[in-house]
Amino acid sequence: MFVDSLLIVSVSIVLNVVAEGLSWLLIYRHDQYKSLKRRIDNAHRKLEDTQSEREVKRLEAGLQVMNRDLFFLRMKGGLILMGIFMTFLSVITSVYEGYAVARLPFEPWRFLRPLSHRGLLGEDWYDCSAPFLYIMCSMGVRGNVQRLLGFAPRGSDSMNMFGPPSRSQ
Repeated sequence: MFVDSLLIVSVSIVLNVVAEGLSWLLIYRHDQYKSLKRRIDNAHRKLEDTQSEREVKRLEAGLQVMNRDLFFLRMKGGLILMGIFMTFLSVITSVYEGYAVARLPFEPWRFLRPLSHRGLLGEDWYDCSAPFLYIMCSMGVRGNVQRLLGFAPRGSDSMNMFGPPSRSQ
């Protein structure tokens, strides 16, 4: 059970690092992204320094348009990455069908039981299925990998619980 858990956690970490590498390849390295990101950062700085309400509204409207453009630029890579994650989830689900890969130190809340016990036989709610472990690890690792590689979205530093607080706090 321990080896299987370790394998799933390792696959999740490696897959997240590979996914961020693909994100860099598909999105972050292109001049269009860099230019748009630089314009958004400049607009945020101007917005912080501006006192005129009329100027603030104008900057916020421009910032909203730029953020929308950035969203659509990232969406292409996001769809490809979602396909990769779903493929690995399907593979992990089929390989570990009916097999508990971990033992939870707590009994999950009632609404989480179908997720944590998915595909397992019996009523022992402390057993953890492979898809649940994979999803939880991916969710926990992704943000940290993005921060480590410098791809984290603006404002995500406030959620960093392992480092010193940012200056804005």
